[in-house]
Amino acid sequence: MDVYGKMLMEGDLDAHFQVEREDGHVSTYSFKEWLGKHPKFNTWEKAIFDYLNKGSILDIGCGTGKHVAYSESLGFTAKGIDTSEDAIKIGQEYGRDLECLDFWKLDEEAKYENVIIMDSTVGFIASPEKLNEFFQKMKTILSISGKLALTSINWPEATNSDYKEYILKNKKRDQYPGYVKLRFKMENFTGEWFEGYYYDMDSLITVAMNNGFYPRWIGGSDAVKYTVVFENKGEETLTF
Repeated sequence: MDVYGKMLMEGDLDAHFQVEREDGHVSTYSFKEWLGKHPKFNTWEKAIFDYLNKGSILDIGCGTGKHVAYSESLGFTAKGIDTSEDAIKIGQEYGRDLECLDFWKLDEEAKYENVIIMDSTVGFIASPEKLNEFFQKMKTILSISGKLALTSINWPEATNSDYKEYILKNKKRDQYPGYVKLRFKMENFTGEWFEGYYYDMDSLITVAMNNGFYPRWIGGSDAVKYTVVFENKGEETLTF
């Protein structure tokens, strides 16, 4: 079932929805962040595009394509893919170049100057066991010197007491500490549980470098929410 898409289809710009974690912690978001022709953006999200190459962008896990639209407004040629058919339909109604497609089934002959994966989605595409495979496939999608922007949650820097307790629970049950089990909730609707991972920055950078991706820029909204822009090439260079 396309739980994410169903929620978006039933959502309203002036309404809110919740993301519930399995331990009962609830975060509330506005549909304005996902819906509408001109969705809201964070300042730190906009900064990412300053460190990308000119040319084409592929947004993986694009949802309704808000980052595709923003990329195009900056002069990039942008396309988005997502497994949510309903989310894709919503974005296509705004004229965005979107396709309902799984990353793992992506044509490896297509080459992009940039790939972006926002909203910590990388951990919902690739489990820790598949992270090396993820970067190897990414090398077939990106051009030489292509840029890859990934966002996630740096769980070792967490300050929220409930989240710190959840991390400790994961460690005790021999789970990767950044493991998370979530579901969407809104009025008259509760989705099914789904699983993912928030990758700590050091681990993500280590795996990326082992596969030939080197950090060119690191940023974020705070010590917990972070972005790394990687380059698909040989030597290590880090710019802050």
